[in-house]
Amino acid sequence: MAQLWAVFLAVGSLAIGLLGVLGVWLCYLFQAVALGPPPAPPPETPDTSDDGDGDDKNGLSEAELRRLGGVVQAEPAVDDEEEALCPICLDAMEPGRAVRVLPGCNRAFHQDCVDRWLAISPRCPVCNIWATPQSPQASLTVAKTAPGC
Repeated sequence: MAQLWAVFLAVGSLAIGLLGVLGVWLCYLFQAVALGPPPAPPPETPDTSDDGDGDDKNGLSEAELRRLGGVVQAEPAVDDEEEALCPICLDAMEPGRAVRVLPGCNRAFHQDCVDRWLAISPRCPVCNIWATPQSPQASLTVAKTAPGC
């Protein structure tokens, strides 16, 4: 009779263990169905894509900065006019200092300030519009028609 109780105890323990494993698996399955499929990964952007060439530079090159154009000399402010500030360094636009006006948004910056920014990111630091280089002919036209040239 003792052997019969030992068999019942072993089979009962095994059944309880299997029911526990089955319960955990059912909870996992229910949670997976309730949550749905995992979200899709975000699309690749120029900042997150890796083309494997090892060049992580996203900004404009020296040649692209030259083609960007829009470089003029700052003019003295009229007495009743508010003095313009560079949005990057917050210094005044002094007369005679090189100023770059970005195409697209027409915002003016000190040339040295914005060129350092554009070497890192090809977008305007204020409004995030692309600062795309102009064609060589358009750059020449801007230089001829810019005030103070």
